[in-house]
Amino acid sequence: MGLREEREKFYDQTTYLSRTDAPARKLPETGLRAEREKFYDQTPPPAAPTRKPPETGLRAEREKFYDQTPPPAAPTKKPPETGLRAERKKFYDQASYRSLLADYPAAPALDQSQPPATWPPIWPPADCAQPLCPAEADRRQHPTKARPPSFVSPSKALSMGHESFMRAFRQGMAKSTLKDIKAGYIEVYSSAHQGTWRFDITSQLRAMRNGTEYYRPDSLRLDWKSSLPPIRPLFFGGTRIEVLHASAIAGARHLQRRVQSHENIGVLNSASPTMPGGDFLDGGNTHEASLCRSSTLYGSLNSSSSKPFYNDHSSSIPYHSNALIFSPNVVLFRNDKDVSEHPLEIDVVSCSPVNAELVRSGAPNAAAALINTKIKQRMRDRMGRILALFERRGVKHVVLGAFGVGACKNDIEMIAELWADFFSVSRGRFSFSFQQVIFAIPKQQQFDKFRTVFRNKCQSNPRPARRRVL
Repeated sequence: MGLREEREKFYDQTTYLSRTDAPARKLPETGLRAEREKFYDQTPPPAAPTRKPPETGLRAEREKFYDQTPPPAAPTKKPPETGLRAERKKFYDQASYRSLLADYPAAPALDQSQPPATWPPIWPPADCAQPLCPAEADRRQHPTKARPPSFVSPSKALSMGHESFMRAFRQGMAKSTLKDIKAGYIEVYSSAHQGTWRFDITSQLRAMRNGTEYYRPDSLRLDWKSSLPPIRPLFFGGTRIEVLHASAIAGARHLQRRVQSHENIGVLNSASPTMPGGDFLDGGNTHEASLCRSSTLYGSLNSSSSKPFYNDHSSSIPYHSNALIFSPNVVLFRNDKDVSEHPLEIDVVSCSPVNAELVRSGAPNAAAALINTKIKQRMRDRMGRILALFERRGVKHVVLGAFGVGACKNDIEMIAELWADFFSVSRGRFSFSFQQVIFAIPKQQQFDKFRTVFRNKCQSNPRPARRRVL
């Protein structure tokens, strides 16, 4: 065996193969190259944070000023208002003004489950009541309380007294009522239905003007003395009579809660004998002026059908005449404080009472007893004709009052006795003519006297059990 065979045998042996199969071990480098690789591969230690030297000078002062938290500003005290604005606010906030604009008892809440077209008692179909768009409704939203009128400027309000200011307020409301009558619609804000609703009243105005009827002083149709009273129904429980410390408008709203939707409500208007509406346009606060501001009654009194009523009174002063005006379908849409409310249709009878003040001033003192007897006789005849007209028109629920007690200076006790005689069970002509009668007396002193006399008169009747006086 030669050298070649020995070499092959050496390379083929297992020990050699095992040594050659193992990964080759790299020898550590030495010299300059090794030093350089070691220098580049090492992780440098973290550099020590360098502390920024504090700034000085103008820049440092500016940075310090901008970085500081400002202290909370002290509340600035608003200086008291002076001048015209302060005087106006003081005038509106005074107790006498707020008490004058205090709300009357609120009308019954509307049923939110029903659309506004079903508001009681009688109203047109649903197409007559239409909601305004939201923006328009918000702009025209009526307040729930009366507020200072926009037609009275602050400078003018300061220059006038309280009575003059309220007269200007009522004049503005009268103009607003005439505007509504001319436009043929009214706008009422409903908190229950969340919006302002516009009601078309053209059909009611047309029916009111066409149905306005004048009754002559000697009309036999209203001769209550010779006409027979209605027969008492078999199950008639008696007339419900109430004496309320309220106005005629509040009395009508009070009846509205009790009557059915198809039943009419009648209201007595103590009318001026010479001018439609009395001092309605001048901002007066009489019974007739308040009723005209709150309803469409002025459109009936100022119509051609009512002109003979005022012509008859030109020659009958101070006793006036027994002439009457019947105004049907009058729409009541405000309360006593000139705040809009849901509409209510009523029938109004207008009549002028005897002016007792003028009658007594023109008569000698010796004839005082005779004059009082004549006044009582005239008033009794006139009040009987009023009730006869309501009875003839089929009105079963009426609102009466202290007829002629205000400006005409009639005796409140005499008026209470006359009304009680008409509703007396034993001998009253109108004992069974009505279902509900409300006497609305707005002034406290007159209310106390009227209620006392009326109750005593009714309790003195032979059969008072059937008379329900509240």
